[in-house]
Amino acid sequence: MFGRIKQMRVTQKLVLLIAVFVVGYVVSISFLFKTLNDLKIHGDLYNSIIMGNDLIADVLPPPEYIIEPYLDVLQIITEDDAARRNALVGELARLKKDYDARHAVWVRDLPAGEMREVMLKGTYEPAIKFFSIVNGEFLTAVGAGELARAENIARTQLKPLYQEHRDNVDKVVELATQYLDAQSARAVRAINFGTTVSLVLAVAVIVVVLLVSRTLGASITVPLTRVIATLSDDSDKIRGASETLSTDSQELAASNTELEQSVASLKESSSAIAQNTENLKQAFALADKTRTSATKGDEEMGKMLSSMDALKESSAQIKRVIGVIDAIAAQTNLLALNAAVEAARAGEAGKGFAVVAEEVRNLAQKSAEAVKDTAKIIEGNIQLSNQGVTLAGQVGETLAEITANAEEMQSLMQKIADASEEQTRGIRSINEAVTQMGTATAQNAEGAERCSSAATDLDVQARNLGEVVVELTSMVSKRAS
Repeated sequence: MFGRIKQMRVTQKLVLLIAVFVVGYVVSISFLFKTLNDLKIHGDLYNSIIMGNDLIADVLPPPEYIIEPYLDVLQIITEDDAARRNALVGELARLKKDYDARHAVWVRDLPAGEMREVMLKGTYEPAIKFFSIVNGEFLTAVGAGELARAENIARTQLKPLYQEHRDNVDKVVELATQYLDAQSARAVRAINFGTTVSLVLAVAVIVVVLLVSRTLGASITVPLTRVIATLSDDSDKIRGASETLSTDSQELAASNTELEQSVASLKESSSAIAQNTENLKQAFALADKTRTSATKGDEEMGKMLSSMDALKESSAQIKRVIGVIDAIAAQTNLLALNAAVEAARAGEAGKGFAVVAEEVRNLAQKSAEAVKDTAKIIEGNIQLSNQGVTLAGQVGETLAEITANAEEMQSLMQKIADASEEQTRGIRSINEAVTQMGTATAQNAEGAERCSSAATDLDVQARNLGEVVVELTSMVSKRAS
C-alpha cells in the first residue's frame, strides 16, 4: 500500500490526505455526539446518577429535615432504659451539629429567590426553636425523671414546631423540583443548540477543506513544476563544477607531492652544509691549537738552547778547573817525590815521613788519573752538548717553520670560517624558507584533500538532487513506471 502511495502524484496525495482528515473529523464528531447523548439531561448516565441520589435520599434522613430529631424525642419519652435515653440525648446533640453544618452550606450556596427565603427562614426558624426547647425544657424534664412533663412538652410545643418545619420543607421540595425541571429544560436546549451548531460547522469545515485542497493542489503543482526545472538545471551545473573541482584537486595533490620531494631534498642539502660548517669550525679550532702548540714549542726550544749554551759554558769552566786540578796533582806528585828523596836522605828519622810522602804521591797519581777520566767524560759531554746545540738549532728552525705554517693555515682557516659563517646565515635563511615552504605544502595538501572530499560530496549531492528532480517530475506529471 505504501508503494502505491509513493507512486501517486502530489495532487492525488493531497486529496488522499484531505480524505483521511475528513473521515477522522467525522469519526471524532460522531464520537462527540455519542458522548453528549450519554451525558445529556435525562440521558442514560444522567438518569443513573439521579437514581443513585434519589435512593440515598429515600434511605437516609436528610440533615436539614428534623424528622430524625423528632423521632428521637418521641423515643426518649417512651424509653424506660436510662442508658438508652442517654444515648438518644447524645444522638440529638450530633443531629443538631449536622443541621447547623448543612444550614451553613445552603446559606452560602443557595441562589436568591423564593426557594432561598423558604429554606433559610421558613424551615430554619421552627427548627431552631425546636432544638432550643429540646435542649432546654425537654432535656431538663427528662433529666429530672419527669417523663410526663417531657411528653407534654413534646406534644404541645415540639410537635407544632415540627409540623411547621415539615410544611416548609414540602414547599422547598416543590420549589426545588420546579427549579430542577427548569434547569433541565435549559440544559436540553443548550445541548440541542450546540449539537446543531456543531453539525453545521462540521459540514462547513468539510466543504471548505475540499475547496481549499483543490485550490491548494493547483497552487502547489504549478510553482513546483518551475522549481523542478530550476533544480534540474542547477543539478547539471553542480555536477559539472564538481568534476572540474575534482580534477583541479588531483592536479594540486600531484604538485604538492613534487613540492614535498623538493623540500625534503633541500632539507638534506641544508643539513649537509650545516654539518660542513660545524666541521670547519672544529678544524679552525684544531689549527688554532696547533699554532699555539708550535709557538709554545718554539719558545721552549729557545729556552733549551739557552740551557745548552749555559751547559757548554759550564763544561768549559769545568775543563779549566780540571786542568788546574791536574796541575795541582802533578805538583803534589812532584812534591811527594821530593819529600821521599829527602826522607831517604834523612835515614831512619825520615822513614815515617817517607811513608806519608808515598801515600801522598799515590793519592796525587790517583787524582791525576781521576782528573784525566773526568776530563775525558767532560770532553765527551762537551761534544754531546755541541751536537745538542746543533740539533736544537735545527729543531728551532723547524718549529719556526711550523709556527709560520700554522699562522698561515690559521689565516686561511679564518677566511674559510668567515665564508662558512656567511654560508651558515644563508643556510638559516634557506631553512626558514624551507620551513615556510613545508607549512605551505602541508596546507596545500590539506586543502587538496578537502577539495577532493568536497568535490566527492558535491558530486554525491548533485546525483541525489538529480534523483529528487526525477522523483518530483514523476510525482507532478505522471505515475512512475
